[in-house]
Amino acid sequence: MPESIRLFLGKQLGLLWDHSEDYRGTGGTRDYHLAQIRAFTGWQFPTAADKQDLAERLRCEEAEVAITSEKLLDAACRRFRELRIELPAEPELHRLVNAALNGYFLDLYEQVPAQMTSEVRSRMDELLVVPKEEEVLSTFELLKADAANAGIENMGNEIVKGRVPGYAC
Repeated sequence: MPESIRLFLGKQLGLLWDHSEDYRGTGGTRDYHLAQIRAFTGWQFPTAADKQDLAERLRCEEAEVAITSEKLLDAACRRFRELRIELPAEPELHRLVNAALNGYFLDLYEQVPAQMTSEVRSRMDELLVVPKEEEVLSTFELLKADAANAGIENMGNEIVKGRVPGYAC
Protein backbone atom coordinates (compact mmCIF):
# COMPACT_ATOMS: atom_id res chain seq x y z
CA MET A 1 0.00 0.00 0.00
CA PRO A 2 1.44 3.43 -0.82
CA GLU A 3 2.93 5.30 2.13
CA SER A 4 0.64 8.32 1.66
CA ILE A 5 -2.41 6.08 2.13
CA ARG A 6 -0.89 4.41 5.17
CA LEU A 7 -0.16 7.81 6.73
CA PHE A 8 -3.68 9.05 6.01
CA LEU A 9 -5.24 5.94 7.55
CA GLY A 10 -2.91 6.19 10.53
CA LYS A 11 -4.05 9.77 11.19
CA GLN A 12 -7.70 8.74 10.83
CA LEU A 13 -7.20 5.93 13.36
CA GLY A 14 -5.15 8.08 15.73
CA LEU A 15 -2.04 5.90 15.45
CA LEU A 16 1.36 7.27 16.42
CA TRP A 17 3.31 5.07 14.02
CA ASP A 18 2.81 2.83 11.00
CA HIS A 19 2.13 -0.78 12.01
CA SER A 20 1.72 -2.06 8.47
CA GLU A 21 5.24 -3.50 8.20
CA ASP A 22 4.41 -5.99 10.96
CA TYR A 23 1.19 -7.07 9.24
CA ARG A 24 1.23 -10.56 7.73
CA GLY A 25 -0.48 -10.18 4.36
CA THR A 26 -0.89 -13.91 3.87
CA GLY A 27 -2.70 -16.69 5.62
CA GLY A 28 -5.55 -16.70 8.08
CA THR A 29 -4.97 -13.24 9.56
CA ARG A 30 -5.53 -11.53 6.22
CA ASP A 31 -8.60 -13.67 5.47
CA TYR A 32 -10.03 -12.95 8.92
CA HIS A 33 -9.52 -9.22 8.48
CA LEU A 34 -11.07 -9.27 5.00
CA ALA A 35 -14.11 -11.07 6.42
CA GLN A 36 -14.42 -8.37 9.11
CA ILE A 37 -14.15 -5.61 6.50
CA ARG A 38 -16.81 -7.31 4.34
CA ALA A 39 -19.14 -7.63 7.33
CA PHE A 40 -18.65 -3.97 8.27
CA THR A 41 -19.07 -2.55 4.75
CA GLY A 42 -21.84 -4.90 3.57
CA TRP A 43 -19.81 -6.26 0.66
CA GLN A 44 -19.62 -9.99 0.00
CA PHE A 45 -17.23 -12.43 -1.59
CA PRO A 46 -18.36 -13.56 -5.07
CA THR A 47 -19.93 -17.01 -5.06
CA ALA A 48 -20.18 -19.37 -8.02
CA ALA A 49 -23.86 -18.43 -8.31
CA ASP A 50 -22.95 -14.71 -8.42
CA LYS A 51 -20.50 -15.37 -11.24
CA GLN A 52 -23.04 -17.48 -13.13
CA ASP A 53 -25.70 -14.80 -12.76
CA LEU A 54 -23.25 -12.17 -13.98
CA ALA A 55 -22.27 -14.26 -17.01
CA GLU A 56 -25.93 -14.83 -17.91
CA ARG A 57 -26.78 -11.14 -17.51
CA LEU A 58 -23.80 -10.09 -19.62
CA ARG A 59 -24.68 -12.59 -22.35
CA CYS A 60 -28.42 -11.89 -22.49
CA GLU A 61 -28.70 -8.19 -21.64
CA GLU A 62 -25.45 -6.26 -21.64
CA ALA A 63 -23.66 -7.68 -24.70
CA GLU A 64 -26.26 -6.30 -27.08
CA VAL A 65 -25.35 -2.77 -26.04
CA ALA A 66 -21.69 -3.22 -25.08
CA ILE A 67 -20.34 -5.39 -27.88
CA THR A 68 -16.66 -4.99 -27.05
CA SER A 69 -14.93 -6.81 -24.24
CA GLU A 70 -13.81 -3.50 -22.68
CA LYS A 71 -17.38 -2.17 -22.48
CA LEU A 72 -18.64 -5.50 -21.22
CA LEU A 73 -15.92 -5.52 -18.56
CA ASP A 74 -17.12 -2.08 -17.43
CA ALA A 75 -20.68 -3.40 -17.27
CA ALA A 76 -19.52 -6.38 -15.18
CA CYS A 77 -17.68 -4.13 -12.72
CA ARG A 78 -20.67 -1.79 -12.50
CA ARG A 79 -23.02 -4.73 -11.82
CA PHE A 80 -20.83 -6.12 -9.05
CA ARG A 81 -20.59 -2.66 -7.48
CA GLU A 82 -24.40 -2.35 -7.56
CA LEU A 83 -24.72 -5.70 -5.79
CA ARG A 84 -21.84 -4.91 -3.40
CA ILE A 85 -19.92 -7.99 -4.47
CA GLU A 86 -16.13 -8.00 -4.62
CA LEU A 87 -14.64 -8.42 -8.06
CA PRO A 88 -13.12 -11.82 -8.79
CA ALA A 89 -9.44 -12.00 -9.69
CA GLU A 90 -8.70 -10.12 -12.91
CA PRO A 91 -7.99 -13.18 -15.09
CA GLU A 92 -11.21 -14.82 -13.94
CA LEU A 93 -13.21 -11.65 -14.59
CA HIS A 94 -11.75 -11.40 -18.11
CA ARG A 95 -12.62 -15.05 -18.71
CA LEU A 96 -16.22 -14.46 -17.60
CA VAL A 97 -16.56 -11.40 -19.84
CA ASN A 98 -15.04 -13.10 -22.89
CA ALA A 99 -17.19 -16.19 -22.42
CA ALA A 100 -20.31 -14.02 -22.19
CA LEU A 101 -19.37 -12.09 -25.33
CA ASN A 102 -18.62 -15.28 -27.27
CA GLY A 103 -21.89 -16.79 -26.07
CA TYR A 104 -23.78 -13.69 -27.22
CA PHE A 105 -22.31 -13.96 -30.72
CA LEU A 106 -23.02 -17.70 -30.88
CA ASP A 107 -26.64 -16.99 -29.96
CA LEU A 108 -26.77 -14.27 -32.62
CA TYR A 109 -25.31 -16.59 -35.28
CA GLU A 110 -28.11 -19.06 -34.56
CA GLN A 111 -30.93 -16.51 -34.36
CA VAL A 112 -30.26 -14.61 -37.59
CA PRO A 113 -30.43 -17.57 -40.01
CA ALA A 114 -33.44 -18.95 -38.16
CA GLN A 115 -35.34 -15.79 -39.10
CA MET A 116 -34.43 -16.02 -42.80
CA THR A 117 -36.55 -17.81 -45.34
CA SER A 118 -35.13 -20.99 -46.88
CA GLU A 119 -34.88 -19.20 -50.24
CA VAL A 120 -32.65 -16.48 -48.78
CA ARG A 121 -30.46 -19.05 -47.02
CA SER A 122 -30.04 -21.11 -50.21
CA ARG A 123 -29.19 -18.01 -52.26
CA MET A 124 -26.59 -17.02 -49.67
CA ASP A 125 -25.15 -20.54 -49.84
CA GLU A 126 -24.89 -20.23 -53.64
CA LEU A 127 -22.64 -17.21 -53.17
CA LEU A 128 -20.08 -19.44 -51.44
CA VAL A 129 -19.82 -21.96 -54.26
CA VAL A 130 -16.84 -21.66 -56.64
CA PRO A 131 -18.58 -21.73 -60.04
CA LYS A 132 -15.94 -23.41 -62.23
CA GLU A 133 -13.10 -25.81 -61.57
CA GLU A 134 -10.44 -23.46 -62.95
CA GLU A 135 -11.59 -20.57 -60.73
CA VAL A 136 -10.45 -20.24 -57.13
CA LEU A 137 -12.79 -17.55 -55.81
CA SER A 138 -16.46 -17.83 -55.00
CA THR A 139 -18.94 -15.16 -56.02
CA PHE A 140 -18.93 -13.93 -52.41
CA GLU A 141 -15.14 -13.51 -52.48
CA LEU A 142 -15.39 -11.56 -55.73
CA LEU A 143 -18.14 -9.30 -54.38
CA LYS A 144 -16.31 -8.43 -51.19
CA ALA A 145 -12.94 -7.82 -52.87
CA ASP A 146 -11.71 -4.26 -52.72
CA ALA A 147 -11.86 -2.18 -55.85
CA ALA A 148 -8.55 -1.92 -57.67
CA ASN A 149 -6.86 1.31 -58.76
CA ALA A 150 -8.83 3.62 -60.99
CA GLY A 151 -8.75 2.69 -64.65
CA ILE A 152 -10.93 1.60 -67.54
CA GLU A 153 -10.20 -2.13 -67.15
CA ASN A 154 -10.81 -2.09 -63.39
CA MET A 155 -13.98 -0.07 -63.84
CA GLY A 156 -15.24 -2.83 -66.15
CA ASN A 157 -14.45 -5.44 -63.49
CA GLU A 158 -16.45 -3.48 -60.91
CA ILE A 159 -19.39 -3.21 -63.31
CA VAL A 160 -19.32 -6.99 -63.74
CA LYS A 161 -19.56 -7.35 -59.95
CA GLY A 162 -22.82 -5.44 -60.08
CA ARG A 163 -24.20 -7.82 -62.71
CA VAL A 164 -23.98 -11.03 -60.72
CA PRO A 165 -27.35 -12.69 -61.42
CA GLY A 166 -29.85 -11.94 -58.70
CA TYR A 167 -27.37 -10.09 -56.52
CA ALA A 168 -27.42 -6.39 -57.32
CA CYS A 169 -24.91 -4.32 -55.43
